[in-house]
Amino acid sequence: MENLCEFEATVVTGFEKVAAEEVKEKFDVDSIVERGCIQFTIPVSKAKEVVLDLQSIDNVFIIINHFRDFKFANTTIDNCQQFKELIPNIDWKRAIELWSLFHSFPHPIDHNPAPGWEERIKIKPPLDYRCSDEDNKSFDKTKPKFRGTCFRAAYKMKHNFQSTDLQKFFGGGIHDYFNWNVDLKNFDIDCVLFVQDDHVYVGVGVTKSSLHKRHLIAFTSTSLRSTIGYNMCRLCHIQPGEVVCDPMCGGGSIPIEACLNWQENIHLCGDIDEKLLSKSLTNLENAGVIHKMSIHKWDVTALPLKDNFVDVFVTDMPFGKRSGSKRNNWELYPKALTEMARVCKQESGRACLLTQDKKCMLHTLSKLSHLWKRCQTIGVNVGGLAAAVYFLRRL
Repeated sequence: MENLCEFEATVVTGFEKVAAEEVKEKFDVDSIVERGCIQFTIPVSKAKEVVLDLQSIDNVFIIINHFRDFKFANTTIDNCQQFKELIPNIDWKRAIELWSLFHSFPHPIDHNPAPGWEERIKIKPPLDYRCSDEDNKSFDKTKPKFRGTCFRAAYKMKHNFQSTDLQKFFGGGIHDYFNWNVDLKNFDIDCVLFVQDDHVYVGVGVTKSSLHKRHLIAFTSTSLRSTIGYNMCRLCHIQPGEVVCDPMCGGGSIPIEACLNWQENIHLCGDIDEKLLSKSLTNLENAGVIHKMSIHKWDVTALPLKDNFVDVFVTDMPFGKRSGSKRNNWELYPKALTEMARVCKQESGRACLLTQDKKCMLHTLSKLSHLWKRCQTIGVNVGGLAAAVYFLRRL
């Protein structure tokens, strides 16, 4: 029987099904879709490909143990202590083996507990305990640095503890068990505790920073996550040979993802702001796709393109928050969508538009219902803002 590995990957809320489709396409396995994440199991031999191949996901964790139907205690302190005493029941040998597929450490990492762990792990610190420099005075360079992280969600039941409480006890328990070095920022191993209602599971982090930062080195105040750009392109089902255009490219997140992942296409992008175009050029060059992109300074309301030329428009519209204003959007949106309709191929053309100004967008689509058909609307979380992605077809 082939050795399998279970993953949990975080996804921008709203794009979970899109990410599950990517996993199905690339690994031929089904995913469990949860709010803000997907879970899937693949052979260990393909584990490295998760980070290399999947473009729709932000952070990746390897799941080691599940504790279902967890019985909680009546008090906060007793619950926290329960999670601390759970640590010896975790398969740390497997955790370290799987972690080592993605990361390295100059010394062998012993999965066996340090002497005296039984007594240390039973000590119940106060809830207001804070880690201090004293805890790391015995720094041992032969042992890894770690941090304990907790993600908690209570959908069907109430918890009498906070994520921060569990994080302290869980991390403190690991320190008691292994005598590993504590480092919350420059850690080697991220040990993660997940609590979803009464389902408790434990994993280790694969990614040390979110994959949405890939390719971008020149940021703007409205830089779009690369993972959002990819998911928007994926919604369009881009076919080989089609012309793909981002008419308001900003820092270039969408054009970069389009160029890298749909290489048999013609790619165009542009913006009216020269400063943003400069950032876009820097990012396109950094991603190694500058030679594949035709980039222009233009006005989205007067594109220098012939009628029925573009197959797919994908763009991040001004929200009217950090860029532009909501008052201006009422003039910009109708003009922009009318011009995109002129340039977009009739019947087969598509557009995928992101905006937080949903009221203005819906009014515009109602006004231009003879040009565009709204096929799908996906609510997404963009930097804490409740935005929406609109997938349209040209009539």
